[in-house]
Amino acid sequence: MSKIAISILSGGLDSCVSTACAIRDGYKVIAIHFNYHQRTEQRELKAFNDICDFYKIQKMAIDMDFFKQIGGSSLTDISLEVPKGTLGENGKVPNTYVPFRNGIFYSIAAAIVQRFNASAIYTGLVSEDSSNYPDTTLDFVEKTAAFIKEGSGEDIKIITPLIKLKKSEIVKLGMSLKAPLELSYSCYDSNELACGKCESCQLRLKGFSEAGFKDLIKYESNS
Repeated sequence: MSKIAISILSGGLDSCVSTACAIRDGYKVIAIHFNYHQRTEQRELKAFNDICDFYKIQKMAIDMDFFKQIGGSSLTDISLEVPKGTLGENGKVPNTYVPFRNGIFYSIAAAIVQRFNASAIYTGLVSEDSSNYPDTTLDFVEKTAAFIKEGSGEDIKIITPLIKLKKSEIVKLGMSLKAPLELSYSCYDSNELACGKCESCQLRLKGFSEAGFKDLIKYESNS
């Protein structure tokens, strides 16, 4: 019987490479995407579908408006401006942080793991190049896995193949796995061409540049 993993696939660079890692590791992958009414949902969903179609894997899009209702993040509240021209180097949590998003995502993924008799959750979580988000640390993941085990009675692994990698290393890993990085999308602010100025775009561009590869997605500045 094939071992099954649930991959949390936003459609971004990191989740694309994490999904490639799950396939490399021999799992039959079911990809899940959360539509939490973020401002780039339309474009993220396209990236999710394109990556799933590339790998010919089962996919599931989950709609939830909870985060939009509570607000507090520029990703879900259009009255807030997405920060531009900063890489979060001041140690502060930027307003792109969505309150406890990862914890909620892992809990839902755990329910899907049980439904499909899977054994692992793959996530493209990155700590070193993160935006100082409190729910991106390895300690948070380990404690969440313990919480899930306690609540489910099953030893469900949360696998974070990228957590200690820099963005350039993630790009190199993705290229080595022949992951379809050109199908991924990382922008926080635009449903059309990537803005190239938000933190997520800047980290992506920096990663490709340092890795020595050309990013094939289109940006507003080079369209």
